[in-house]
Amino acid sequence: MKPALEIPEWKLERYLLGELPAGEMEEVRIAADSDAAIKARLIEIEGSTRAFLDQHPPDRMAGSILVRVRRAGAEPECHAPPLRVLRLLPALALTGAAVALVWFSLPYFRVSNPSVTESQEIETDTRIKGVHPYLFLYRRTASGSDRLSEGSITRRGDLIQLAYQVSEPSFGVILSIDGGGAVTLHMPQQVGMSPQLAPGRMIPLDVSYQLDDAPDYERFYLITSLKAFDIQPIMEAAQSAAAGRSATGPAILQLPATYSRYDITVRKGH
Repeated sequence: MKPALEIPEWKLERYLLGELPAGEMEEVRIAADSDAAIKARLIEIEGSTRAFLDQHPPDRMAGSILVRVRRAGAEPECHAPPLRVLRLLPALALTGAAVALVWFSLPYFRVSNPSVTESQEIETDTRIKGVHPYLFLYRRTASGSDRLSEGSITRRGDLIQLAYQVSEPSFGVILSIDGGGAVTLHMPQQVGMSPQLAPGRMIPLDVSYQLDDAPDYERFYLITSLKAFDIQPIMEAAQSAAAGRSATGPAILQLPATYSRYDITVRKGH
């Protein structure tokens, strides 16, 4: 059994997210059962998340989220159907929608300690070098949120929170292709240059995404590069993949070798 200090922080966080391979999940579980120090560290991670939620309750933050939604304005123009740009959930949905937006900005992840120094933050980021770009999906439920995995069944109206994690400074976009052939840009919210991604932690997007009645599936992509890039060619490649779709998914998304890609597909139920 590994001593506590040999299990890095990122691995414990991924354990709590259910993100480790099955063998490593079991290894950490056994270690936590037999080593009080490891169990204490897991409890600390859980506690930091609860403390953040206590300090930022959804009902108190709902107003500020609604302001952000209103300032975002209407859906940007699209000149190349079937491209869709992500529509923010309407402010007319009032507090309930705002609470959903706030909650879905807070999936289960560790909140960094504000007293940690910059050098300590860099050290934390360095410990997860080698972790590939990763995309997380959470679905709003009556009791909180559910983590979605490859092939999870979803339905029209489900609220989906997207979050990403990268291990090094990079640039990227998040988009999806649904069974109807529509391409949705989730991050950023309009075509332009790719935004810079924050490395080291799971970063949730600012708003949730509501599934529509498109059939069969929705496939989500995180596409990254070490250099900033124009999003338009990526969207055109996605539209080509959508045009070649079948009932099981889009055609292969053809990208230059300079890009890294992670994708996950959820299925549409009735």
